[in-house]
Formats: sequence, structure tokens, C-alpha cells
Amino acid sequence: VAVAAGGAMSNTVTVPVEASAPVLIAMVHGNGSPVSPEQPGRAGEVLSLYASGLGEVDAPVVNGEAAPGRTLVRMQVAPAVTINAVPAPVLFAGLTPGAVGLYQINFTIPEGATAETGVSAAFRLSVGSSSVVGRIDVQ
Repeated sequence: VAVAAGGAMSNTVTVPVEASAPVLIAMVHGNGSPVSPEQPGRAGEVLSLYASGLGEVDAPVVNGEAAPGRTLVRMQVAPAVTINAVPAPVLFAGLTPGAVGLYQINFTIPEGATAETGVSAAFRLSVGSSSVVGRIDVQ
């Protein structure tokens, strides 16, 4: 990267760019209701996580256009999901059909991932060398 200002150029600096930079947007049950302390996820249940910044996909999608509705567009790098450090099986990871720039990851809450106290558990989404951590309500 080099900056031009006032007719002068700065030194060129190499800046690493990550292939992904995950941002969590929402996590919902199969019926579309949000996962919450009042409606926690349960072991064996499939949840959908919505996110942005998850990297390249296996089919071209024009910037600013919705992902196709008939053909699933999958992530090139498979994500890893853990709840309380227990791996959660990922069933689908790719662009949300009909949405612009929105990724969807469907995963199953694994047995043994229930919260130690209350219903809040540690959650991690990893894509390549990037990851994001948070809390998920499970019971």
C-alpha cells in the first residue's frame, strides 16, 4: 500500500490480507426464531447461523446480486463450529439463497455441549486462520 498526498508518495508497505474476517449476525432455530435465554438451543437441534466475511465460495456471484435460490453456493474453506470446545457437525456452509452477501451455516448442537452454568455457553466459529468467539444459549 502506498499513499499519495500533496504530490508526494509514501513508502510502499506490504499489508497482509486475510481470506476471511467472520462477523456473526444472528443465530436462529429451524422455525426462524432467535436463539435466546428464553428459547435456548438443545442438544441434537439444528441451528442456522448468519454471518458475513466468511471468504470465497465455490461458484461466481456478482457483487451486489443475490445468491441463487436453486443452486447452493458453498464456502471453499469449510468452517469449524464449537460449543464449549465440543465440535458441532456442520451440515451446510455457504451463501444464503436469495440474499446478498449473507452466509448461512447450519450446524447441530452436539451432545455434551450444554452450558456448565445457566444456559450461556462458549461459541467459536473458525474459517481458515480467522475466528470469532461469543456466547450461545443452550440447554
